[in-house]
Amino acid sequence: MNATYTIYLQDSGSPDLRAEYPYTDDLYFDAFNNDSTKQEGYSLTNLRVIWDAREQWSVQAFVENVADKNYTVSRPYPG
Repeated sequence: MNATYTIYLQDSGSPDLRAEYPYTDDLYFDAFNNDSTKQEGYSLTNLRVIWDAREQWSVQAFVENVADKNYTVSRPYPG
């Protein structure tokens, strides 16, 4: 889920304020769905500011995983 709010300024461009809330459901790291390889579902919060200066240039500042959650992206096969 994402939400973006754009502030329109006449001469300076338009900053976008964006919040992202991606969710990942339970995930297994093997073909047999063994509980020993299960990653519980999790959600993250990402924040971003994007400044677009009237299509001449653009700059972004962002913070991903604001709550600093730990999660697994891969595991070796336990066999």
